[in-house]
Amino acid sequence: MNKLALLIFVLTQAGCSNYSTNVISLMADKKFEKYEVLKVRGYIHIEYDDMNLYHEKNADEHIDVAFDKNMTFDKPLREGKYTCVDVTGRFRQYSEGYIYVGNANSKHGIIVATDIRRCK
Repeated sequence: MNKLALLIFVLTQAGCSNYSTNVISLMADKKFEKYEVLKVRGYIHIEYDDMNLYHEKNADEHIDVAFDKNMTFDKPLREGKYTCVDVTGRFRQYSEGYIYVGNANSKHGIIVATDIRRCK
């Protein structure tokens, strides 16, 4: 899974304007620490119990999203729609030796969200 270190996951401003923190870089020379805190903007899509964060609607690449036990929302999210959101949470890169039980369908990692706010 060292290929993950070469991945650059870019959260663009497509439909999410006026936001300066829009890039997550997983570089070979700088690995994210386990559970490094991030604040990113993207499109969340919820389907049953699958929650994924995309850089644009209908994109191929995404990051899984899970809720922290102290999760807060400003407004409820609707299933089956892409909603522009600002997500604050801890990032965990999937790697060898890490087993995630559940609906892990991203090959990159998961954000354990502590706060999700709709884009303004």
